[in-house]
Amino acid sequence: MAGENGSLVSSDISSYTAALYANELKEYPFSLDALRKWMIAFVVCDFNVDIGVEVEYMFPSTNFSPTDLQTICFSSFPERTSSDTTEDSAFHFRFRHSSPYVSCQTTNEDPAYWYGFCLFRQQRDTAVKRNYRQKSLVLVSQHDYAPLFAYLIKTISLLDFEVSPTLIESACSNIAAWGPPEVGLQELPFLGSLLDVHIPPHPAFPLQGLVTATPSRTDIRVEYKEIHTSEPIGSWTRLANLLNSISELYIIFERVLLSDPMVVLADDPTTCSEFVSAVVDLVRPVSFRLWFGCQLLYGYRRLMCKQIPFGGDCRPYLTMQSVLDFSLNAHEGIPLRHYLIGITNPFFLKRLLSNGKENKTPYVVYLAGPEVKRKHHLHFYSSITERDHPNNMIVNDAKAFIEKDHEFLRVLENQLKDPRTTREHSNYAGLRASGTRRHFAHLAAMFLAPLNRYLATLASKSSDSNIIDIAGFSEGDFLASLSKHGCSVQFKGKTGYHRHRTAEAFYRKFCRSPSFFRWLEMKMRLQQEPLEVIGTSSVSGYGEKTEQD
Repeated sequence: MAGENGSLVSSDISSYTAALYANELKEYPFSLDALRKWMIAFVVCDFNVDIGVEVEYMFPSTNFSPTDLQTICFSSFPERTSSDTTEDSAFHFRFRHSSPYVSCQTTNEDPAYWYGFCLFRQQRDTAVKRNYRQKSLVLVSQHDYAPLFAYLIKTISLLDFEVSPTLIESACSNIAAWGPPEVGLQELPFLGSLLDVHIPPHPAFPLQGLVTATPSRTDIRVEYKEIHTSEPIGSWTRLANLLNSISELYIIFERVLLSDPMVVLADDPTTCSEFVSAVVDLVRPVSFRLWFGCQLLYGYRRLMCKQIPFGGDCRPYLTMQSVLDFSLNAHEGIPLRHYLIGITNPFFLKRLLSNGKENKTPYVVYLAGPEVKRKHHLHFYSSITERDHPNNMIVNDAKAFIEKDHEFLRVLENQLKDPRTTREHSNYAGLRASGTRRHFAHLAAMFLAPLNRYLATLASKSSDSNIIDIAGFSEGDFLASLSKHGCSVQFKGKTGYHRHRTAEAFYRKFCRSPSFFRWLEMKMRLQQEPLEVIGTSSVSGYGEKTEQD
């Protein structure tokens, strides 16, 4: 299995990479600058039993640093695999890059990070050791367009198991011809199919992909696919069943709001990366006033004031070997206090929990599955033997603030028991998954309402009524406003007084969290951003196929 025997990456990776560059084409049948507006490179990794993971080739030739190439190799293979499994495994990861000579266009808030979108597969082959081959196709990009890039690598791998350079070159030529990414709807051809790609004004745009339009085209010779670039990869129809209890969703929701440390421990990288993607989506509030067409710009600005960016380090899939990249801040003397990571190695969890008292103890989400839950309350996957299982599985001691909606949980539990929800790609399963997303989107919107109400009073004191004087924000004044006007979120407490004290404590925590400061920073940036930067033409097509809330 990958990762069991020594190093995963050849120790001579620097010289190997240099030789790889020398053998690459020096000219391409497409514009490299045009390609780099969407992505950086494809990397094909192969598992050599004697050496470990090695780069078979990359295209186009890219001057990745040895550290980045090593991170890509480590992250492109599951830490454990079963020889009986021949199904493809798709997942994604995020890493802090160190390749200063790679030039690419990015609109990300944090250009220091890149993203890898992988498809791992193994195939029986009696001609090699262990009787099967393992290979990963990785698309490295500066954009977090997970649904789009996951579709691209899946399409490529379906056409050719070996992922030939000729096919990769054709894929790059298609992508380079797309033009730059633009907010709105773009029709993008890719290897015989036509993609309707929706890029929202901001990655935190709420409820992405809940409504999929039926193509009006009649040309049956072309496959059409609608993709929302900020839609979560994971579906709650599958993921909620893996939780120890579905009521745990409320604790997870609170932790993400506060950017408190959280670790998702799963059996495979697909599950943990999908779960992290779905969790971040929980704090994308519904915009109750969003207009399209000529009024979209106003709706865009109003919408942005209602979103909560995750304020920590988010890693959908992290391996033991790539922990140095994750703990970079800790090595610089800054303790890791705010993060959301997905892992598959229980010993990695043990290492995280023993990092010292200066780091906050993370909340651990054990994705054990319903069949395991019935046997052991805190047991992990049955596929992990007792030898592999750490002795000290922690019991989470997280204080809950928000009262659970028992009616919602009852309906959700009944839906998850419905056999139709197991057919994840059916319309019924999609409808059930959207119910969870809608519930927490509305909850997030209600949570922000008191803050927006208080900030509106600061705007009225400013010389320009359209500009909020965020510098005048006072935690004490806000809590006084909260005490006077209350909030719609139901907090825990036996009496009204106790519920108010719980609400006050939670809002105080939020106002001191990195999520709050990133939210305020986003509001300030949008207020100072001229309308020309947003551009009416670039967003006029956005939302034509999405739902108005």
